[in-house]
Amino acid sequence: MKVAVIGLGRLGSEIAGVFVLKHEVVGIDSDERRVAQADWAFEEAPGPFTASTALFLVKDVDIAFIVINTSHNTDSLGPLTKELHRLLPIERPIVIISTVPPGTTETLSRQLCQRIGYRQLVYNPVFVGQGRVREDLLKPCFVLIGCPKRESAEIVQRCWRDILDPGMSYILTDWTTAEVTKLSLNAFLCLKVHYGNVLADVCRNYGADNKTLLQILELDKRINTAYMKPGMGFGGPCLPIDLRTFNLFAEDPVLETLYMTNALRVKRLAQDIKASGFTSVAVLGLTYKCGVNIREESPGWNLVNELQNLGIKALSHEPLKTPLPAQSRVDEAQAVVIALPYPEYAELDYANKYVIDPWGVLQ
Repeated sequence: MKVAVIGLGRLGSEIAGVFVLKHEVVGIDSDERRVAQADWAFEEAPGPFTASTALFLVKDVDIAFIVINTSHNTDSLGPLTKELHRLLPIERPIVIISTVPPGTTETLSRQLCQRIGYRQLVYNPVFVGQGRVREDLLKPCFVLIGCPKRESAEIVQRCWRDILDPGMSYILTDWTTAEVTKLSLNAFLCLKVHYGNVLADVCRNYGADNKTLLQILELDKRINTAYMKPGMGFGGPCLPIDLRTFNLFAEDPVLETLYMTNALRVKRLAQDIKASGFTSVAVLGLTYKCGVNIREESPGWNLVNELQNLGIKALSHEPLKTPLPAQSRVDEAQAVVIALPYPEYAELDYANKYVIDPWGVLQ
């Protein structure tokens, strides 16, 4: 098949990299830098690949996937789907992968019907974690396809089937169910992260063994302890935003409190450090998880800002960014917060330092 991927950002470029394993791919982005990066990255791709800023190149593709950033609003989807609808024959699916609020795909489909003719868009979200995007795309738990028009859904399924394992589960459902599923899964992960940290707090305060507790909970078939290991709270470009988006429609007080409680965890940590009289603190790990270069909604980065607001000198270290060795940061500080569980942090000398280790790196 000839596949178009519109949007060559972090996720779009990875999706293009997966599709090019078996298909001919046309990557489109309005940002010339991303196009140049994609040209370089896919120079030795296993299949034909073209990157361009010219949207009209989609006119010859069999299917077009939209992977643009909709984290703050979906306003750009309307004009884009309208233009794709004009360029593509009616039987060729336009597929939205970007996370959207419930009702978005149906609304856009109705708008296209009113303006130009009958077409049903497809909603096909992916479920990936930053730092393992390619792995999660190639080995998903399932493929979710939302569209009332079975012919369009089957074309999307065929596109993925050429790449994924023969035994993969494909779930065909309506637009809104697929949209709610995407948001609800990420909101549920936020709940698990938070509850895991609550358990860790209780174990720390009362001398219980958190690791043993999680092992016992895992034996109960009703509970999966993934995302429940202790840490600094949830962050990044997906979970916090998807939680808030989901709760715009759920209007649940528990979920509303969950977002605020997650942010409050970092604030309380900074206040506790201030109350302890420390004037310099090394914060080890600034991105929201190991192995990614993203500080958006990162607990470690937020802690640095909170400490500075309280007049405390924050000596930060991030393995992917900081040229100075982590040990030099530790040596300069009175206290240390291990904000990410990088193995190298377990090898440092923390003699005579007050160490806060939410992840249990030193255990």
